[in-house]
Amino acid sequence: MRWTWLGVGGALLVACGTGENGAEPYVVRDSAGIRVAESTAPAWTPAEAWRLSAEPALTVGAVEGPAAQLLGRPVAVVLQADGGVVVADRDAGEIRWFDAAGAHLRTLGGRGSGPGEFSELYDLFRVPGDLLVAADFAGRRLTVLTTAGEVARLLDVGQPPPTGRFPDGRWFQSVSLPPEGGVQLGAQRYGSALLAVNEGGGPPDTLAVLQGMDAMHVEMNFDGRVQVMGQPFPYGRFRMSELHEGTIWTSDGTAFALAQLDPDGTVRSLVRRPGERRPVTEALRERYVADRLAAAPEAARPAVRQRMERLVFPDTMAAWQQMVVDAEGNAWARHHELPDDTVHTWSVFTPDGRWLGEVETPADLAVMAIGHGRVAGIWRDDLDVPFVHVHTLDNHPETR
Repeated sequence: MRWTWLGVGGALLVACGTGENGAEPYVVRDSAGIRVAESTAPAWTPAEAWRLSAEPALTVGAVEGPAAQLLGRPVAVVLQADGGVVVADRDAGEIRWFDAAGAHLRTLGGRGSGPGEFSELYDLFRVPGDLLVAADFAGRRLTVLTTAGEVARLLDVGQPPPTGRFPDGRWFQSVSLPPEGGVQLGAQRYGSALLAVNEGGGPPDTLAVLQGMDAMHVEMNFDGRVQVMGQPFPYGRFRMSELHEGTIWTSDGTAFALAQLDPDGTVRSLVRRPGERRPVTEALRERYVADRLAAAPEAARPAVRQRMERLVFPDTMAAWQQMVVDAEGNAWARHHELPDDTVHTWSVFTPDGRWLGEVETPADLAVMAIGHGRVAGIWRDDLDVPFVHVHTLDNHPETR
């Protein structure tokens, strides 16, 4: 099976000006039946741009106190329209609801295999119908929850767990595929299959097979035992795909661009903004190797050093490192950062593909959810204790 290449940085997109000398900063046109939305300048003026509040408007978590406030390994945060949040904690196997003031409302879960219990709580997301869905990786099932936090039903829809649901009831799943021709020594490109899984069983519908991550395979010697080990390229490309209602946003970071797919996998729109990918300098390569060796336990360092000696670095970083689609359907694409960056920069695109501009978030905030004029993520203190921080977005329609 050959991978499909979405031409977000090549022949399907033709330059439409630089935004200077009267050129339109946002142009929509047709290319072989595909809608192309290209921005040469952000739509926001400096006065209109969304800005993250300096301090969180809501904090969940504590170093000590009531058990419901103590977080172990929060893996997902869902923003509620009323200002509250729902937090999935993998260590506790629990889903916890908090109001807009951070007060604990209720808890569902615990480790186990019964209804409302989780073997390995992996993810939590909202689907059409205002339902929450909890993914249990080890338990190989989804738990669908009502707005009141009650278990509505249990589903087995395969691995890896789906990350969204189409309006027609099918589940969205993104699966990594091995390189074409199988795993071989050297640099290779993996694939990524976007699937629609039917609740009633049967084979999934393959919507698209796309280019995936860049990886390197090397032979490693462990006390005379030779094994082939794979590792993603440092700063390399990989496939990011998010479903919002009936639209799949996807990109592999080859260019400052994204694609929108319909529920049947048809490319609906290509979205692009200008930008230059950051170079992977020799200093960055040395820093990467030094950081990995320093973080490895003493006994593991010889094996880590073997891998580091065989690493292949790309000439340039991927354009994006993370993608989040907010509650309103805007796509947020985070630029690949440098090791000492204190802020992360996100390009924000409207559902119709217009580049609104950039939003900065603190580098120590691991963003998990965006919507309703708020940004939620995980922040850790000096003791590595996790907290959920929710910041407001100044100038957002819901916070004006």
